[in-house]
Amino acid sequence: MATSSRVDPLSAHSPREEGARERRIGEHIFIWCAWAVAAFFWGAYMTTLGHIVAALATPTPIAVGLGWWAYIAIIAFVALAAAMIYGMIQSSRREHRLDRAAESKTAALYER
Repeated sequence: MATSSRVDPLSAHSPREEGARERRIGEHIFIWCAWAVAAFFWGAYMTTLGHIVAALATPTPIAVGLGWWAYIAIIAFVALAAAMIYGMIQSSRREHRLDRAAESKTAALYER
């Protein structure tokens, strides 16, 4: 009696992790639909954003007041990004060897 073992023809060409499985057709359809919806959303968003920026560039009585708020929002965003980058740089330059001593002293304070 011969025993036959099923061999996956793709296993020799592409190593798979244990427990990996092929996607079902419904999962493929969902992923393609999600990508299509995301592409439509971002396309519509960028088009609308382009029209808003173009409207801010042309001085009309309605858009004049809105332009200052847009500039303030952009300046605030840049300032916040600069502060975050500065904090990340300062954090990376900090000495981490003192962390254990600080944590043990904090734990001692909590126990007291």
